[in-house]
Amino acid sequence: MAAAFRVRNRFDVAENIRGGVAYLAWLMDYFGGDMRLAVAGYNVGYRRILLHGLRYRSAEVHGYVRRVADLYWRNRRDTLARLERRELR
Repeated sequence: MAAAFRVRNRFDVAENIRGGVAYLAWLMDYFGGDMRLAVAGYNVGYRRILLHGLRYRSAEVHGYVRRVADLYWRNRRDTLARLERRELR
């Protein structure tokens, strides 16, 4: 999969991150913007999620999706609060 996103050296940090972000963006598009399915696909492979959706019976996958969602919403809330404080100055 790395080659599909032009990652030649998986051990190059910048290249690995760029490829991972490109893959996640592709998954978001592939799953119609459903972040839960995209994150689950990132974790176990999009084909498994395509077949099973979130009916995929894996506590690991559901836990991973829940942790990513929690981090996303917490960071989004904190970022919006910082931006709001900056505007009030």
